[in-house]
Amino acid sequence: MKGTLTFDLPEERTGFNIYSKGMDWALAAWDLDLWLRNKIKSSNKGEPEYQAVREELYKILEDRGLSFEDIQ
Repeated sequence: MKGTLTFDLPEERTGFNIYSKGMDWALAAWDLDLWLRNKIKSSNKGEPEYQAVREELYKILEDRGLSFEDIQ
């Protein structure tokens, strides 16, 4: 299966950037998750605020039908 997206540049630059930089956005979110995970693991008190942020990140992804499993 193949898919092709066509953009009329420069008029559709925003759409082009959204589609062409999708993996960069996914990896940025992944990096944030790993940073939060490391903060939680290295914290003496568990830092519940980091855990709350991580849970919210997962909720936001789930609400949009996204998962880190999609990019593994």
